[in-house]
Amino acid sequence: MRDFYVPAKEIAAFFPATLIPYLEEKRRDGRVRGYDGQSLYYAVFTPENPTKTVVISHGFTESVEKYHEMIYYFLKCGFAVWMLEHRGHGRSCRAVTDQTLTHIDRFEEYVDDFTAFMDEVLPHSVGKPYFFAHSMGCAIGALWMEKHPDVFQKAFLSSPMIQPESNGVPIPIAKAVLGCASLFGKRKKRAFISAPYEGKETFESSCKTCRERFDEYEVIKEATPHFHTTCSTYGWAYQSLRVRRQLMKKGAVEKITVPVWMALAACDTVVSRSAQTAFAARLPHCTTRIYEDAKHEIFGSNDQTVFTYYDDLLTFFDT
Repeated sequence: MRDFYVPAKEIAAFFPATLIPYLEEKRRDGRVRGYDGQSLYYAVFTPENPTKTVVISHGFTESVEKYHEMIYYFLKCGFAVWMLEHRGHGRSCRAVTDQTLTHIDRFEEYVDDFTAFMDEVLPHSVGKPYFFAHSMGCAIGALWMEKHPDVFQKAFLSSPMIQPESNGVPIPIAKAVLGCASLFGKRKKRAFISAPYEGKETFESSCKTCRERFDEYEVIKEATPHFHTTCSTYGWAYQSLRVRRQLMKKGAVEKITVPVWMALAACDTVVSRSAQTAFAARLPHCTTRIYEDAKHEIFGSNDQTVFTYYDDLLTFFDT
């Protein structure tokens, strides 16, 4: 455990008084044009004397603000942090006016946007950058790394969405239902598997196991309309089910030759464990660890689990 880690019992006081002001001092907001010319938001956090660079790719419905704790730890270790808000999320462009929804026509849109973002990052990177991704962000990053295998030094994939969990519904049937809905005019409508945002979320139904870490972001989310994104369109849901086939094309996974750490949550009900295992087995250099007592957002776990997780992340990047 490193001396700058923040115990859960101190989050409510330490974050607003110390951590957030510290991040704001190091922060610069930016905009980059996506593959289609639309505006994408990103943030850069730079310590006084950066020794390396890390790029963060967030998960479905997330934003930069959800990663306060992680960014703080990266800065304390000398990393400059670059983070893009993917289209349909946060302050980036959107395909629908309802800010509770996110939509894409092709999953490759994320990957093409990420190329534009990396073109912005690389001229400023201190050495070859490291890569951290969570859930949907892992699928984006993995597809990108299959095309650009030598850019990152190492990649840490947290609860990767190789395939969403289908709750017992066979994937071909789920794809058929979502595809038909999209075909018959519901492509940009709220998918039946999603519930509207009701003004707040509950800790019990969340993907975290630490209430203090849940509350820290929930307060920000409630107060910020462009963070109210909580659900997908039929089109997004359909595209998410196509990702595994895209990722697992013959010879594609094997192109990711950099060392990869795959962090898996023991209590994950969001993404498919069998798909994660199949993907990991084909990676040339992959270490896999299951974090007990963790739900999908491992970085939102109790102190014992989350500090083990951060030790693994920071040590993996340091060695």
